[in-house]
Amino acid sequence: MLQRPAKRVADTKAVRHRRNVRRAALAVGLLAIALLALGATLGSSIGGVLARNAWIYLALFGAVIVALAFTLVRGWSGWGGRRAVQP
Repeated sequence: MLQRPAKRVADTKAVRHRRNVRRAALAVGLLAIALLALGATLGSSIGGVLARNAWIYLALFGAVIVALAFTLVRGWSGWGGRRAVQP
């Protein structure tokens, strides 16, 4: 998840890729540890709320779909406009 942005930043800053791999691996590992700890502490309580109120689950799922669609449409429409114009 964090590897592409980290590589893009490294490429723009002229950092060697081999040097950046360690940082990207460390960032992904720390993110995984944080998410696992969060899931272990809050997982059962969040599951209980979602089991009692199914509409929250559907609303969150709908919001994720809308956000993904918005991001894809915005990215797709801006993709062709970034190329240099040939004289």
